[in-house]
Amino acid sequence: MAETLRVAVAQVDCGATPRLERIAGLAERLCRESAPELILFPELAAEGYDLGLRDEGLAEFWSNLAARLQVRVLAGLARSRDGQRYDSSCCWDAEGRLLTEYRKIHLWGEETAHFQAGNAPAVLEIDGWKLGLMICADLGFPELSRKLCAGGDLDLLAVVSAWSGAFGELWNLCCRMRAWENSCYLAAANLWGSRGDASFCGLSQIYGPGGELLGRCPEGEGYLCLELDRQLPAQHKESLPWLKMRRPELY
Repeated sequence: MAETLRVAVAQVDCGATPRLERIAGLAERLCRESAPELILFPELAAEGYDLGLRDEGLAEFWSNLAARLQVRVLAGLARSRDGQRYDSSCCWDAEGRLLTEYRKIHLWGEETAHFQAGNAPAVLEIDGWKLGLMICADLGFPELSRKLCAGGDLDLLAVVSAWSGAFGELWNLCCRMRAWENSCYLAAANLWGSRGDASFCGLSQIYGPGGELLGRCPEGEGYLCLELDRQLPAQHKESLPWLKMRRPELY
């Protein structure tokens, strides 16, 4: 069981082209400069949040990227299964094998015309660390993060997102509160820039289990990489025992 985990959030410019080459170049630089053990990429990052873009080959792109750089990659992408299409968050290991797929539960706006909503929360284990997976609008529902964290042993909420540029303050607040109220880390990778009428606020960031901002990306394409200590969430759960105080029989 690893006592530390080097986590990176990659902030992708949704309007940049050629998109896949830009993403690969950012990942290469990140691995060369910071040696992460897990990289988060935003929701529909390779698609540039083009909701209608077909997803042929994109899962293979992410798998190959993880294997080539020998790093775990958690990325948001569209996935087609059994005649349905999902807004998903998928994690590949350092050999390019798919570890898990989470399907977005709370679809936003016109996403409902392109995707089927998921119906199951997802927890991923990496080197003994337990990660709860969330996508964008999921962050606005404390019920989901609390369900993921209710067992008391979740270490990190891992969020991939395409959060609107009109709601940057809300993004910061939701990220902070989901970490603080559950006494766990939160790492959030968000799109940045504009595509057509859509704009995204960036502000990819990592919060500590006491609600402290550990780091945030500036505007533009870039990344943040930090080493997280597994002991801190347990310490905060003792000092702020909200999870133990819950009354689930009443609400």
